[in-house]
Amino acid sequence: MVLHRRREIVDSLRQRIARALATGSICAGDRLASTREMAHELSADPRVVSAAFRVLEAEGLVEIRARSGVYVRMEAAAARSSMVAPVETLTDVLTNAVMRGYSGPEFAARLNTLVAGRKLRTVVLATLSDQVLGIARELREDFGLDAVPLLVERMTSDAGRRMLKSANLIVTTERHRGTTKLLAEELGITRLTVSIRKDLFESEWALWRGEPVHIVVLDARFRSLIRKFLTYSGAEAAAARVHLATDDLSRIPGDAPTYVTQAARTHIGKGHVPGMMIPPTRLFAEDCVRELWRIIGSLNLGRARA
Repeated sequence: MVLHRRREIVDSLRQRIARALATGSICAGDRLASTREMAHELSADPRVVSAAFRVLEAEGLVEIRARSGVYVRMEAAAARSSMVAPVETLTDVLTNAVMRGYSGPEFAARLNTLVAGRKLRTVVLATLSDQVLGIARELREDFGLDAVPLLVERMTSDAGRRMLKSANLIVTTERHRGTTKLLAEELGITRLTVSIRKDLFESEWALWRGEPVHIVVLDARFRSLIRKFLTYSGAEAAAARVHLATDDLSRIPGDAPTYVTQAARTHIGKGHVPGMMIPPTRLFAEDCVRELWRIIGSLNLGRARA
């Protein structure tokens, strides 16, 4: 159990640090949240978190300095600026596949068809620009889908109907589950309702700074949704401070971790947003990720067999 938990934490820290390096939100030599802070945020034993950091130090990603903290290793920044699938994770996947009766090459070929097959045309339906643009970004970057945003208010327009008729998949939010169910049945296409990670504010964004995250959004309704989500997820109210793109953003401290939604960034344009920018994080809950890969596999592998 302890080894499994340590492996989870190692993988999580490795991916987050690598993504932050890739986007420039942290740099070589930056100090990360302390072992005690991370243990609190991850609800883990500090000894397990400490062991996870030692694994990352052995990989050359971080440097542990006695009585000082954990730092991004200077020599690692350039080499680790893009995410590389960790050997341990691939080993687990391939071991599981072989134990289920696949050969390594056969499984690799099927995996390639699933992940790198045709780019499934995906329409993201939601009420707010902050939602559709954020979900579409994650679908493109993490799942390789040809994801396009469509506001619900525009789905009955000629352009909206054309987009939906050409889609392989509709992705939406809980609010529009019923509407999209009927729509997907009418068009004969697959539908997915996304679910969001409950631990987002308590662990993911606390990695780099261990202090409140400032979030800049475009729509006041999305700000209300975030505040409701904080309550629902059990996160402390101080875990995030939400601003509108139209607010006076100079109130954000220059060294504060800051996340700007894609919709807000489009509105602001080249305008300056204070704070230390943190990269987009994965929003989807594990059950949602699993169901999405199941759908992609069903559509791509099914087509390959046809």
